[in-house]
Amino acid sequence: MRVSKGRSCIGLITLALSLLVAMPAQAVMVYQTTLDLSTPVVNVDSIDKIVYRWSTTETSGTVDQSELVDLEMQIFASGALVHTDSVLEDGTVLSPAGITRTLGDLFWRFDLTTMVLAQMSNGVGDTLRDATDTQYRISDGLSLPADSRVNIRKTTDGVQDYIVREMLLTQSTKLVPEPTSLALVALGLAGLGFRRRKVV
Repeated sequence: MRVSKGRSCIGLITLALSLLVAMPAQAVMVYQTTLDLSTPVVNVDSIDKIVYRWSTTETSGTVDQSELVDLEMQIFASGALVHTDSVLEDGTVLSPAGITRTLGDLFWRFDLTTMVLAQMSNGVGDTLRDATDTQYRISDGLSLPADSRVNIRKTTDGVQDYIVREMLLTQSTKLVPEPTSLALVALGLAGLGFRRRKVV
């Protein structure tokens, strides 16, 4: 008994429409920006890479902190992950234990035209100083990449361990596919497979 191709197509179309309906009206684009730093000299933790995973609904121009949906910062030393700071989640600012961090404590400026991170900070002034655990405040020297400096301040239980400025060697940003997008791609491939396959 041969299964109707029309039935298979209708099923696939129905599934595709269901996925599209479930997607938000404004698509959220997820990016990953990596900052590679010079070999540390006075940086006792040997921090050599900072990775930002962030998202926005903006599609052009400059994205600032108020236009971010999510922001997570990961710090690496000698290739190993040593610290993660979940800064924003679904538009809500998250605070480390012991402090209250607000949107006014953050700074972010990313140019979607040139795909360059110009300025960033996960806390201003002494925002993270009173946290009850170890925190890192990462900010730009003045403006990346023109200034090519990254400020690193580490505090533990309110005590500042050090503050250094590391040279920025390179920065790169890539678009990260979301699960829904991957599902639609898989659906398309499955559709091609059904089209070519003869079911008896």
